[in-house]
Amino acid sequence: MSFWGVEVLPGKPFIQRFSKSRRKLHISQATLSSNVATGYTIHCQCNVREKNPILLCSLNTTYQRSSHIDVEFGEDDGDILLSVTGNGSNDYGVHLTGYYISDASINGHGVIGKIKSEEENVAEDNAAKNSSGESQSREGNNKVEKMKRFNFGFILKMILLIFLVLFILGRIISTFESYEVQPKVCTCWM
Repeated sequence: MSFWGVEVLPGKPFIQRFSKSRRKLHISQATLSSNVATGYTIHCQCNVREKNPILLCSLNTTYQRSSHIDVEFGEDDGDILLSVTGNGSNDYGVHLTGYYISDASINGHGVIGKIKSEEENVAEDNAAKNSSGESQSREGNNKVEKMKRFNFGFILKMILLIFLVLFILGRIISTFESYEVQPKVCTCWM
């Protein structure tokens, strides 16, 4: 295995080509470039075999600045086109990291590590199904709590802003009310 990394910039797609020595690429992480403003959503996508783009991840500059990715590409996939889209994508790139899997890392069966029996795969799937409900509900609760905190802060700021505007308007109106308007009398000589 050897390290792989690239920064995909907006409007400048990156093309990954494969060679005989580097037969597979495993992409494991996507992270936004540093110094990004908040409030943008940026998508990282790939095109394989000149088909429609497939979304690898969506990153939000406020909530999720990095994402775990677990995807492998190989010689059979041909050239891979990696690109960045989304609002704010004209300003910010995405750093992708992973590693190459060489022939030495793959055993004679074309898989990494030991070959699992069908029973082991079924047992792992069942265990994942049982625990995934709990982890998904915990993740969902965490996201809801973050949204509640964000919404509360945002709402509080908006209320304070409204009170400030009303206070300023009240001061302006009271200033004008204190002036007495004298009617102008025009005397004309006939």
